[in-house]
Amino acid sequence: MGGPGPNDCGNQAGDIHFDDDETWTNVLRNNDSQPIDLETVAAHEIGHSLGLFHTNVSGSLMEADYTGSHRFLGPDDIAGIQSIYGTPANNNFVSGPNFLCSTNTLILEDVPVAATVSWTVTPTRLFSGSTSGTGSSATLTPFHTNTSGQATITFNVTTPCGSVQIQRPFWVGKPAVPGPITGNTSPGPGSLTPYYINNLPAGASSMTWSLPYCVGCSQPWSFYSGQNDILMTANVGNSDGYVQAMGVNPCGTGGASLLYVTPSGSCDPCPRMYPNPVSNELSLEWMDTEGFVLSEDIESYQVSLYNAVGGIILTETTNNPSIKIDLSQLKNGFYYLHIENKDGLIRKQIRVER
Repeated sequence: MGGPGPNDCGNQAGDIHFDDDETWTNVLRNNDSQPIDLETVAAHEIGHSLGLFHTNVSGSLMEADYTGSHRFLGPDDIAGIQSIYGTPANNNFVSGPNFLCSTNTLILEDVPVAATVSWTVTPTRLFSGSTSGTGSSATLTPFHTNTSGQATITFNVTTPCGSVQIQRPFWVGKPAVPGPITGNTSPGPGSLTPYYINNLPAGASSMTWSLPYCVGCSQPWSFYSGQNDILMTANVGNSDGYVQAMGVNPCGTGGASLLYVTPSGSCDPCPRMYPNPVSNELSLEWMDTEGFVLSEDIESYQVSLYNAVGGIILTETTNNPSIKIDLSQLKNGFYYLHIENKDGLIRKQIRVER
Protein backbone atom coordinates (compact mmCIF):
# COMPACT_ATOMS: atom_id res chain seq x y z
CA MET A 1 0.00 0.00 0.00
CA GLY A 2 3.02 2.29 -0.21
CA GLY A 3 5.82 3.01 2.22
CA PRO A 4 8.60 0.62 3.17
CA GLY A 5 7.52 -2.92 3.93
CA PRO A 6 8.80 -4.87 6.97
CA ASN A 7 12.38 -6.09 6.79
CA ASP A 8 13.16 -9.75 6.01
CA CYS A 9 9.49 -10.81 5.79
CA GLY A 10 9.55 -12.09 2.23
CA ASN A 11 6.22 -11.57 0.50
CA GLN A 12 4.49 -10.11 3.57
CA ALA A 13 5.02 -6.46 2.60
CA GLY A 14 2.16 -4.40 4.03
CA ASP A 15 1.72 -6.65 7.08
CA ILE A 16 3.03 -5.57 10.49
CA HIS A 17 5.54 -7.74 12.35
CA PHE A 18 6.55 -7.11 15.97
CA ASP A 19 9.89 -8.72 16.83
CA ASP A 20 9.62 -11.16 19.74
CA ASP A 21 13.21 -10.34 20.69
CA GLU A 22 12.12 -6.86 21.82
CA THR A 23 10.53 -6.09 25.17
CA TRP A 24 7.21 -4.32 24.73
CA THR A 25 5.10 -2.19 27.06
CA ASN A 26 1.97 -0.05 26.91
CA VAL A 27 3.36 2.32 29.54
CA LEU A 28 4.48 5.75 28.32
CA ARG A 29 8.26 5.95 27.71
CA ASN A 30 10.60 8.96 27.54
CA ASN A 31 13.77 7.26 26.20
CA ASP A 32 14.81 4.70 23.59
CA SER A 33 15.92 1.94 25.97
CA GLN A 34 13.97 -1.25 26.62
CA PRO A 35 11.04 -1.77 27.02
CA ILE A 36 9.63 -0.19 23.87
CA ASP A 37 6.23 1.51 23.69
CA LEU A 38 4.07 -0.89 21.66
CA GLU A 39 1.35 1.71 20.95
CA THR A 40 3.78 4.18 19.40
CA VAL A 41 5.43 1.56 17.18
CA ALA A 42 2.06 0.09 16.19
CA ALA A 43 0.69 3.51 15.20
CA HIS A 44 3.85 4.26 13.17
CA GLU A 45 3.67 0.93 11.32
CA ILE A 46 -0.06 1.29 10.67
CA GLY A 47 0.84 4.62 9.04
CA HIS A 48 3.04 2.69 6.60
CA SER A 49 0.22 0.21 5.92
CA LEU A 50 -2.04 3.15 5.10
CA GLY A 51 0.48 4.45 2.57
CA LEU A 52 2.67 6.91 4.48
CA PHE A 53 6.47 7.09 4.05
CA HIS A 54 8.93 8.43 6.58
CA THR A 55 9.05 12.21 6.99
CA ASN A 56 11.71 14.61 8.19
CA VAL A 57 9.15 16.98 9.71
CA SER A 58 9.87 17.27 13.42
CA GLY A 59 7.07 16.26 15.78
CA SER A 60 5.55 13.75 13.36
CA LEU A 61 4.60 10.18 14.20
CA MET A 62 6.09 9.12 10.85
CA GLU A 63 9.64 10.33 11.59
CA ALA A 64 12.14 7.53 10.93
CA ASP A 65 13.74 7.94 14.37
CA TYR A 66 11.94 8.83 17.58
CA THR A 67 12.67 8.54 21.28
CA GLY A 68 10.19 7.14 23.76
CA SER A 69 6.44 7.46 23.26
CA HIS A 70 4.75 9.42 20.49
CA ARG A 71 1.02 8.64 20.58
CA PHE A 72 -0.43 11.51 18.57
CA LEU A 73 -0.55 12.69 14.96
CA GLY A 74 1.42 15.73 13.94
CA PRO A 75 0.19 18.18 11.29
CA ASP A 76 2.36 16.50 8.64
CA ASP A 77 0.89 13.08 9.49
CA ILE A 78 -2.63 14.44 9.11
CA ALA A 79 -1.78 16.22 5.86
CA GLY A 80 -0.28 13.01 4.47
CA ILE A 81 -3.34 10.89 5.25
CA GLN A 82 -5.70 13.54 3.88
CA SER A 83 -3.66 13.77 0.67
CA ILE A 84 -4.31 10.04 0.14
CA TYR A 85 -7.86 9.62 1.42
CA GLY A 86 -9.27 13.15 1.33
CA THR A 87 -10.56 15.50 3.99
CA PRO A 88 -13.47 14.23 6.14
CA ALA A 89 -16.78 15.70 4.98
CA ASN A 90 -18.05 16.11 8.53
CA ASN A 91 -16.56 16.68 11.96
CA ASN A 92 -18.03 13.87 14.04
CA PHE A 93 -15.93 14.58 17.13
CA VAL A 94 -18.39 17.17 18.47
CA SER A 95 -22.06 16.25 18.88
CA GLY A 96 -24.83 18.78 19.25
CA PRO A 97 -27.13 20.98 17.17
CA ASN A 98 -26.11 22.51 13.86
CA PHE A 99 -28.56 25.33 14.63
CA LEU A 100 -28.63 26.79 18.16
CA CYS A 101 -32.17 28.11 18.63
CA SER A 102 -32.26 28.09 22.43
CA THR A 103 -30.11 26.78 25.28
CA ASN A 104 -28.41 23.55 24.20
CA THR A 105 -25.22 21.57 24.72
CA LEU A 106 -22.32 20.65 22.44
CA ILE A 107 -20.23 17.67 23.57
CA LEU A 108 -16.71 16.55 22.62
CA GLU A 109 -16.96 12.79 22.18
CA ASP A 110 -14.40 10.06 22.98
CA VAL A 111 -12.06 12.16 25.10
CA PRO A 112 -8.80 10.25 25.77
CA VAL A 113 -8.12 8.97 29.28
CA ALA A 114 -6.02 11.40 31.35
CA ALA A 115 -6.82 14.28 29.00
CA THR A 116 -7.89 17.70 30.22
CA VAL A 117 -10.34 19.69 28.12
CA SER A 118 -11.25 23.37 27.93
CA TRP A 119 -13.46 25.19 25.45
CA THR A 120 -14.22 28.61 24.02
CA VAL A 121 -16.92 29.84 21.66
CA THR A 122 -16.71 32.82 19.31
CA PRO A 123 -17.94 35.42 18.60
CA THR A 124 -18.97 36.03 22.21
CA ARG A 125 -21.56 38.69 21.24
CA LEU A 126 -23.92 35.94 20.02
CA PHE A 127 -24.28 34.41 23.50
CA SER A 128 -25.45 35.15 27.00
CA GLY A 129 -23.86 33.32 29.90
CA SER A 130 -20.59 31.44 29.63
CA THR A 131 -18.52 31.58 26.45
CA SER A 132 -15.63 29.50 27.84
CA GLY A 133 -15.15 26.74 30.35
CA THR A 134 -13.58 23.40 31.21
CA GLY A 135 -14.76 19.88 30.50
CA SER A 136 -15.99 18.10 27.40
CA SER A 137 -19.47 19.67 27.32
CA ALA A 138 -20.43 23.29 26.64
CA THR A 139 -23.92 24.57 27.38
CA LEU A 140 -24.67 27.67 25.31
CA THR A 141 -27.53 30.17 25.20
CA PRO A 142 -28.23 32.66 22.38
CA PHE A 143 -28.03 36.28 23.50
CA HIS A 144 -31.55 37.09 22.27
CA THR A 145 -34.33 35.54 20.21
CA ASN A 146 -33.36 37.92 17.38
CA THR A 147 -29.63 37.10 17.60
CA SER A 148 -28.21 35.31 14.58
CA GLY A 149 -24.81 34.54 13.11
CA GLN A 150 -22.09 31.98 12.44
CA ALA A 151 -20.28 30.70 15.54
CA THR A 152 -17.40 28.29 16.21
CA ILE A 153 -16.70 26.21 19.30
CA THR A 154 -13.09 25.21 19.97
CA PHE A 155 -12.21 22.35 22.33
CA ASN A 156 -8.59 22.35 23.55
CA VAL A 157 -7.51 18.81 24.49
CA THR A 158 -4.27 18.35 26.46
CA THR A 159 -2.71 14.92 27.05
CA PRO A 160 0.73 13.81 28.29
CA CYS A 161 1.67 13.43 24.62
CA GLY A 162 0.69 16.92 23.52
CA SER A 163 -2.26 19.17 22.77
CA VAL A 164 -4.76 19.43 19.95
CA GLN A 165 -7.63 21.77 19.04
CA ILE A 166 -10.94 20.46 17.72
CA GLN A 167 -13.33 22.98 16.18
CA ARG A 168 -16.88 22.84 14.90
CA PRO A 169 -18.92 25.62 13.31
CA PHE A 170 -22.65 26.04 13.95
CA TRP A 171 -25.32 28.67 13.34
CA VAL A 172 -27.05 30.71 16.04
CA GLY A 173 -30.70 31.73 15.54
CA LYS A 174 -32.69 32.46 12.42
CA PRO A 175 -31.09 32.96 8.98
CA ALA A 176 -29.57 36.20 7.77
CA VAL A 177 -31.49 38.50 5.43
CA PRO A 178 -31.12 37.30 1.81
CA GLY A 179 -29.32 39.31 -0.83
CA PRO A 180 -31.21 41.53 -3.27
CA ILE A 181 -34.09 40.12 -5.31
CA THR A 182 -33.75 40.25 -9.08
CA GLY A 183 -36.85 40.39 -11.28
CA ASN A 184 -39.20 42.56 -13.34
CA THR A 185 -40.66 45.43 -11.28
CA SER A 186 -43.31 46.25 -13.92
CA PRO A 187 -44.65 42.85 -15.00
CA GLY A 188 -47.84 42.43 -16.98
CA PRO A 189 -50.84 41.12 -15.03
CA GLY A 190 -51.36 37.44 -15.83
CA SER A 191 -47.75 36.86 -16.88
CA LEU A 192 -45.44 34.22 -15.39
CA THR A 193 -42.54 36.23 -13.99
CA PRO A 194 -39.40 34.82 -12.30
CA TYR A 195 -37.82 36.38 -9.20
CA TYR A 196 -34.62 35.09 -7.65
CA ILE A 197 -31.76 35.64 -5.24
CA ASN A 198 -28.25 34.46 -6.07
CA ASN A 199 -27.67 32.20 -3.04
CA LEU A 200 -29.32 30.85 0.06
CA PRO A 201 -28.79 33.39 2.85
CA ALA A 202 -26.28 32.49 5.56
CA GLY A 203 -27.77 30.10 8.09
CA ALA A 204 -30.68 29.05 5.87
CA SER A 205 -31.61 25.49 4.92
CA SER A 206 -34.43 26.54 2.57
CA MET A 207 -36.36 29.59 1.35
CA THR A 208 -39.86 30.99 1.51
CA TRP A 209 -41.42 33.81 -0.52
CA SER A 210 -44.45 36.05 -0.19
CA LEU A 211 -46.28 38.02 -2.88
CA PRO A 212 -48.22 41.31 -3.03
CA TYR A 213 -51.51 40.84 -1.26
CA CYS A 214 -54.83 42.61 -1.24
CA VAL A 215 -58.39 41.77 -0.26
CA GLY A 216 -60.91 41.70 -3.09
CA CYS A 217 -58.46 42.07 -5.99
CA SER A 218 -59.96 41.02 -9.31
CA GLN A 219 -56.71 39.23 -10.20
CA PRO A 220 -54.63 38.21 -7.16
CA TRP A 221 -50.99 37.12 -7.30
CA SER A 222 -50.19 33.42 -6.93
CA PHE A 223 -47.19 31.10 -6.94
CA TYR A 224 -46.43 29.13 -10.09
CA SER A 225 -43.28 27.34 -8.84
CA GLY A 226 -40.30 27.57 -6.49
CA GLN A 227 -41.91 28.91 -3.32
CA ASN A 228 -39.18 27.21 -1.24
CA ASP A 229 -36.25 27.73 -3.61
CA ILE A 230 -33.93 30.61 -4.51
CA LEU A 231 -35.74 30.90 -7.88
CA MET A 232 -39.48 31.53 -7.69
CA THR A 233 -41.94 32.10 -10.53
CA ALA A 234 -45.11 34.10 -9.84
CA ASN A 235 -48.39 34.40 -11.68
CA VAL A 236 -48.66 38.20 -11.63
CA GLY A 237 -51.81 39.85 -10.27
CA ASN A 238 -53.06 43.39 -10.81
CA SER A 239 -52.08 44.84 -7.40
CA ASP A 240 -48.71 46.33 -6.60
CA GLY A 241 -46.73 45.58 -3.46
CA TYR A 242 -43.71 43.71 -2.18
CA VAL A 243 -42.22 40.48 -3.41
CA GLN A 244 -40.40 39.17 -0.33
CA ALA A 245 -37.69 36.51 0.04
CA MET A 246 -36.83 34.99 3.43
CA GLY A 247 -34.49 32.25 4.60
CA VAL A 248 -35.75 29.39 6.76
CA ASN A 249 -33.97 27.07 9.22
CA PRO A 250 -35.06 25.03 12.28
CA CYS A 251 -35.01 28.22 14.39
CA GLY A 252 -37.60 29.94 12.19
CA THR A 253 -37.91 32.41 9.33
CA GLY A 254 -35.37 35.22 9.00
CA GLY A 255 -35.76 38.81 7.87
CA ALA A 256 -37.03 39.65 4.40
CA SER A 257 -35.37 41.03 1.30
CA LEU A 258 -37.93 43.26 -0.47
CA LEU A 259 -38.64 44.23 -4.06
CA TYR A 260 -41.53 46.61 -4.77
CA VAL A 261 -43.39 45.76 -7.97
CA THR A 262 -46.09 47.65 -9.86
CA PRO A 263 -47.91 45.68 -12.57
CA SER A 264 -48.07 47.62 -15.83
CA GLY A 265 -51.11 48.83 -17.73
CA SER A 266 -53.48 49.03 -14.77
CA CYS A 267 -54.23 52.80 -14.68
CA ASP A 268 -53.97 56.14 -16.57
CA PRO A 269 -53.06 58.40 -14.86
CA CYS A 270 -51.34 56.37 -12.16
CA PRO A 271 -50.56 57.25 -8.55
CA ARG A 272 -46.97 57.05 -7.36
CA MET A 273 -46.04 56.95 -3.69
CA TYR A 274 -42.65 57.29 -2.06
CA PRO A 275 -40.56 56.54 -0.11
CA ASN A 276 -41.51 52.94 0.46
CA PRO A 277 -40.52 51.74 3.03
CA VAL A 278 -41.42 55.00 4.78
CA SER A 279 -40.46 56.30 8.21
CA ASN A 280 -42.56 59.45 8.74
CA GLU A 281 -44.11 61.11 5.68
CA LEU A 282 -45.49 59.43 2.56
CA SER A 283 -45.80 61.40 -0.69
CA LEU A 284 -48.57 60.54 -3.19
CA GLU A 285 -48.38 61.95 -6.73
CA TRP A 286 -50.39 61.33 -9.90
CA MET A 287 -48.42 60.83 -13.12
CA ASP A 288 -49.36 60.69 -16.76
CA THR A 289 -48.44 57.81 -19.06
CA GLU A 290 -45.08 59.42 -19.86
CA GLY A 291 -44.10 59.56 -16.19
CA PHE A 292 -44.61 63.30 -15.61
CA VAL A 293 -46.26 64.46 -12.38
CA LEU A 294 -49.56 66.23 -13.00
CA SER A 295 -49.59 69.87 -11.88
CA GLU A 296 -53.27 70.79 -12.17
CA ASP A 297 -56.18 69.62 -10.07
CA ILE A 298 -57.60 66.28 -11.10
CA GLU A 299 -60.96 64.62 -10.58
CA SER A 300 -61.81 64.03 -6.95
CA TYR A 301 -60.44 60.86 -5.36
CA GLN A 302 -60.49 59.31 -1.90
CA VAL A 303 -57.43 58.03 -0.03
CA SER A 304 -57.90 55.55 2.83
CA LEU A 305 -55.24 53.84 4.93
CA TYR A 306 -55.84 50.43 6.55
CA ASN A 307 -53.80 48.33 8.94
CA ALA A 308 -52.93 44.68 8.34
CA VAL A 309 -56.21 43.40 9.81
CA GLY A 310 -58.44 45.77 7.83
CA GLY A 311 -58.97 48.49 10.43
CA ILE A 312 -59.23 51.98 8.91
CA ILE A 313 -56.65 54.49 10.15
CA LEU A 314 -57.44 57.58 8.06
CA THR A 315 -59.46 58.70 5.06
CA GLU A 316 -59.29 61.87 2.96
CA THR A 317 -61.00 63.16 -0.19
CA THR A 318 -59.14 65.62 -2.44
CA ASN A 319 -58.49 66.68 -6.04
CA ASN A 320 -54.87 67.70 -5.39
CA PRO A 321 -52.50 65.67 -7.64
CA SER A 322 -49.76 65.77 -4.97
CA ILE A 323 -50.41 65.17 -1.27
CA LYS A 324 -48.38 64.16 1.77
CA ILE A 325 -49.59 61.74 4.44
CA ASP A 326 -48.22 61.86 7.99
CA LEU A 327 -47.38 58.34 9.21
CA SER A 328 -45.09 59.34 12.08
CA GLN A 329 -47.44 57.95 14.74
CA LEU A 330 -47.76 54.49 13.20
CA LYS A 331 -45.89 51.44 14.44
CA ASN A 332 -43.54 49.53 12.17
CA GLY A 333 -45.30 47.10 9.88
CA PHE A 334 -47.32 46.72 6.69
CA TYR A 335 -50.29 48.96 5.81
CA TYR A 336 -52.59 49.23 2.80
CA LEU A 337 -53.44 52.43 0.94
CA HIS A 338 -56.71 52.44 -1.03
CA ILE A 339 -57.06 55.10 -3.73
CA GLU A 340 -60.55 55.29 -5.19
CA ASN A 341 -61.89 57.47 -8.02
CA LYS A 342 -64.56 57.17 -10.69
CA ASP A 343 -62.45 54.62 -12.58
CA GLY A 344 -62.20 52.20 -9.70
CA LEU A 345 -60.06 51.24 -6.72
CA ILE A 346 -56.26 51.00 -6.61
CA ARG A 347 -54.64 49.22 -3.68
CA LYS A 348 -51.02 49.75 -2.66
CA GLN A 349 -49.00 48.10 0.08
CA ILE A 350 -46.65 50.24 2.16
CA ARG A 351 -44.20 49.41 4.89
CA VAL A 352 -43.49 51.66 7.87
CA GLU A 353 -39.93 51.09 9.06
CA ARG A 354 -37.71 53.12 11.39
